[in-house]
Amino acid sequence: MKIESGSRAGKAPTSEPDFFCIYPVTNIELHANGLTERSLHHSEVRDMAATDLLRKYSISPLPVPHAWYALPIRAMVGYGFMEHGFAKLSRGPEAFIGILHAMGMPLAELLGWATIAIEVLGGLMILLGALVPIATIPMIVVLLVATFTVHLPYGFSSIKLMSYDASGAHFGQPGYETDLLYMAGLLALCMGGAGPFSLDGWLNAKRNNSR
Repeated sequence: MKIESGSRAGKAPTSEPDFFCIYPVTNIELHANGLTERSLHHSEVRDMAATDLLRKYSISPLPVPHAWYALPIRAMVGYGFMEHGFAKLSRGPEAFIGILHAMGMPLAELLGWATIAIEVLGGLMILLGALVPIATIPMIVVLLVATFTVHLPYGFSSIKLMSYDASGAHFGQPGYETDLLYMAGLLALCMGGAGPFSLDGWLNAKRNNSR
C-alpha cells in the first residue's frame, strides 16, 4: 500500500494550501498601514488648512472687499470731527471764541464759527462719504492751525499719563499725534476712495455707467 507524503522538505502534512497561512497576516498588516496612511493624510490636510488660514488672515489685505477699508476710517474721522464741533456748541460758541481771543488769533469770532461749522459739516460729509476731497481741504486747515498754535510745543504724544492718585489719572498737555492721525485718515480716503455706502461711490458708479 503506497502512502503519499502530505508535504515537501519535511513539512507536516496539512489539508490547506500554504498561502492561507500567509495572507491573513498580510491583510491585517495592510489594513493597519492603510489606517496609518489615512491618519497621516488627515493630519497633513489639517496642518495645511491651518497654514493656509494663518497665511490668509496674517497678511494684508484681508479677504474682504478692498473698498471696505474706508468704512472704519470714515466712521472714526467723521464722528470725531462732529463730536468736537458739538462739544464747542454745547459749551457755548462764545467760550471757544474767548479762547481764540486769549490766544491772540485775528478775527476770533469769525474763526470760531468757521471752525465749528467745518467740524460739524465736514465730519458729516466724511461720515456719508460725500465729496471727500472737497471736505478734506478745510478740515486739514483746521488740523494744521491746531497743530501749530496749540499742540506743537507739547511734542508728539497726545496721551501723557503724568500721575495717578485717589482722584484718578492725571494727564499732561496733548501733543500733535491725534492731528496727524486725522490728517492721515483724510488723505487715505482721498487717495483710496470713500468706499461702499458713500455718496462718492454712488457718483462714481453713475459716471461709469453713463460712459
